[in-house]
Amino acid sequence: MRPGQTLSALCVSAVLLSAGASAFGQSQSPRDRVTALTANWIPAKNHDFRKYSNPRIFVRYAGVEEPLPVEETLSGLSAREGLGKKLVATLRQGRGQGQKPPAVILDCGGPMSVALAVELGKAGYQPVSLLNGAVGKGGGLQSGSVRTLAALAGLRAEVERSGDMSSPPAFILDRSRLEPGAAPEAFILPGAPEFLDKGVPEVLYIHDADAEGEKAWAPDIAGRLKALRPNLQVRTLRLSDLR
Repeated sequence: MRPGQTLSALCVSAVLLSAGASAFGQSQSPRDRVTALTANWIPAKNHDFRKYSNPRIFVRYAGVEEPLPVEETLSGLSAREGLGKKLVATLRQGRGQGQKPPAVILDCGGPMSVALAVELGKAGYQPVSLLNGAVGKGGGLQSGSVRTLAALAGLRAEVERSGDMSSPPAFILDRSRLEPGAAPEAFILPGAPEFLDKGVPEVLYIHDADAEGEKAWAPDIAGRLKALRPNLQVRTLRLSDLR
C-alpha cells in the first residue's frame, strides 16, 4: 500500500475539527475521538515526511469501548523528560553548524516511543506516527496498542510544539507488535534516496530490547535498515544506555 493511501478521509475530518472538540473525553463519539487524536498525530501542515504518517491505529481506536488508561500510562512515563534531554544531547553531539541531525526511529514500548517523540518534537523534530494498531487473533486491539493509544491521548496537546516542514523526522513504532499472538500490519519507511534528498545523512534506531547493535533490530525492519546502507549511516542506540 502506498504511503498516505488511507490518510485522505481522516485528514478531511481533522480539518473539520473545531477548537472546542479537542478536549479528550469519553463523552465524545468514537468518530470524534478518532478525529481529535488524528488532528494532532497526523500533521496538518505540510512536512517532508508527512505522507508516511499511518492513521490505521486511530481508525481502530473507534473500536475501543473501555476508557483508555491515560493516567496509569502517563504515570509510567515519569522519566521521559530526563531521557528526552539526554537523547537530544546525544543527537547533537559532533554536529557541525548547519549540519542536519539524524532521522530517528523509536522502536520501544509504544508509550515510551510516543513520549520520546513528544520530547524530540520540543527540540525541533517532527513526530511521524508509523503505528498501525497491532491486533490479536480475535481482531481486537492488543493491550500494548491500547496503552499506546492512552499515551497518544494523554500527550497529544504537547505534540503541537514540533518543528517546521524540513525538520528531521522522529518515526514512532510500538514494539508490542512483535508479541506472540499479534497480527501486525505493514508500515512504510522511506528509502535512502528520499532521506538523502531531504538532507538526512544518518538514521538512528532506538530500541528497548536486551540485545545490542544490529541484533536488536526488529525482524520486520532489519532488512530495511540494512538497505539504507551504504548510502546512509545507520546507528543503533539502546534506551537503557541513556539512563
